[in-house]
Amino acid sequence: MNQLSGGKLILGAAVAAAIFAFDLLLPLGVAAGVPYVFLVLLGMWAPNTRHVFALAALGSILTIAGYLLSAMGGVPWVVLTNRALAFFVIWSTALLVAHRKQGQEALKQAFDELEERVNLRTVELRENEAQLRMITDHLPILIAYIDTEERYRFANSKFEEIFMRPRSQIIGHRLADLTGAEAYEKLRPRVHSALSGEMVQFETELVYPDGVPRSLDLTYVPDFTETGEVKGYFGLGIDITERKSAEEDRNQALIEAEKANKAKTEFLAGMSHELRTPLNAILGFAEIISLEYFGPLGQQKYKEYAADIYASGEHLLALISDILDISTIEAGKVSLNKEHLPIEEVVSECMNVVANNAATNGLALKTELADAPPSIFADRRAIRQILLNILTNAIKFTPPGGNIDLRARESENDIVLEIEDTGSGFPEDKLHELTEPFARLEQDPYRPVEGWGLGLAITKSLIDLHQGTLEINSQVGHGTTVTVRIPKHAP
Repeated sequence: MNQLSGGKLILGAAVAAAIFAFDLLLPLGVAAGVPYVFLVLLGMWAPNTRHVFALAALGSILTIAGYLLSAMGGVPWVVLTNRALAFFVIWSTALLVAHRKQGQEALKQAFDELEERVNLRTVELRENEAQLRMITDHLPILIAYIDTEERYRFANSKFEEIFMRPRSQIIGHRLADLTGAEAYEKLRPRVHSALSGEMVQFETELVYPDGVPRSLDLTYVPDFTETGEVKGYFGLGIDITERKSAEEDRNQALIEAEKANKAKTEFLAGMSHELRTPLNAILGFAEIISLEYFGPLGQQKYKEYAADIYASGEHLLALISDILDISTIEAGKVSLNKEHLPIEEVVSECMNVVANNAATNGLALKTELADAPPSIFADRRAIRQILLNILTNAIKFTPPGGNIDLRARESENDIVLEIEDTGSGFPEDKLHELTEPFARLEQDPYRPVEGWGLGLAITKSLIDLHQGTLEINSQVGHGTTVTVRIPKHAP
């Protein structure tokens, strides 16, 4: 709006004409150009300073015209001085009015710029709020902002859904009004902690408006001003009802499984004891008959049958012993008597026990103890059983003409025992089954495997009791290597 309106032009012309007419009516000695200042003052309502100076120029022209056209009178130098004074006042006023208008224009420009920046910032904030709203509304958690008066200032759609209220009935309302008195009493200490500047995380159970109790994992994060004062806090919540229910179901299932496992272990242990007593009697009588302690038998077949009864009884007794061993271990009733045992002595004892069986199957046994430490800290009976079980398995699964090597060495923290055979090996995807109770893997379906698959299960349990590790590496057609690591020192 830099153009003068028609009304302002008419007003200016009327004022100029009135002052000029007044000037012409008075003789020069009385008239003066000072009244033309009022014409310049009209410039305060003009759009810009250009119009102010235009009015000043018009006043100056009219001052000269009035001097020339007015009736003669007065002292000439006084008349000239008055007219000169009029020029001075007209242009001084013009400068003052122009300066004032420049200030107004600068102020208006600054105000317009500020208003524009405020508008841009408002638009930006609204866009950010819309983006924030879009993000928070799609998150599966409760998000809210509560100020120091404990009034909600923000809530996402999940919050509205859970509390079954529209946003208009949440924003501006107090926490206690929304949650109810009973729930608020649970939350109040944590709310006060958050408003004191402390981040709070806790689990609680609240009854939702639908009457269903829910478990919530809540986190309160304080919001600080630039001066460090708390101005509110963010409330973040996750509904963990289903997770808590699943945990309770799982814990209950574990309890039931432990009860069932304990009952199974006790049953196996009791059954083993009950079977062992009559079986020992059967073995004893079969041995007496087989060795003819009370005289020769009438028929040779009786002696052969007695030997079969004894062999079958021994096999059954070995199975019962294995079942009793693993039941005892699972029940946690095994106590180890650890001591420093000479490795060479332990290895030699075990190799002597299996030597005859290996020779019968046409296998070569070899030990490598050059890098072995002098002793191993372990339970003598347990370490012998570990080595014997592994060696027996190696003999069982290695065809005639094969080799079985037992090596001992020392690592940084462990004593390492390795038993390597040249058997037919096992598939890699089946190795994890080898240490499971009653696992029986047969490489050759035409060659039945003896035993009940308890040896390696017992072996692993005994190694675990030593806080050691068992590792099995095998490849079909290339044999198997079993590595046992026992800690050097007492844990």
